[in-house]
Amino acid sequence: MVCDEIILYWFVFKFDYILILHIIQASSDKAVGATLLLTSVALFLYYTIWALIMPFVDDGHPLHEYFPDRSYAIRIPVVLLLFGLTVVFTFLALVMIKSNGAKKNVKKA
Repeated sequence: MVCDEIILYWFVFKFDYILILHIIQASSDKAVGATLLLTSVALFLYYTIWALIMPFVDDGHPLHEYFPDRSYAIRIPVVLLLFGLTVVFTFLALVMIKSNGAKKNVKKA
């Protein structure tokens, strides 16, 4: 009888602990998601203003102090795109090489 009560208390404690961890993790995921969303929206708005609106603002306007030169509006995305494609294709090449090696090992056996 006492053993059953101990197991029951242990189960309830463990369940509550897991539930609390799940709630903390869910709220942490929401905070990370909200931070990423707000950051991406801010970067999108900054880049949109920089690349699409600032060319139409006079060169002497003080608003130009908050943005880099317009040539970087094209260079930065191109460099990021090339870097991202390099990472993706390198990953794909490594996966294909490893899978080809695994096929050779299966044929030998």
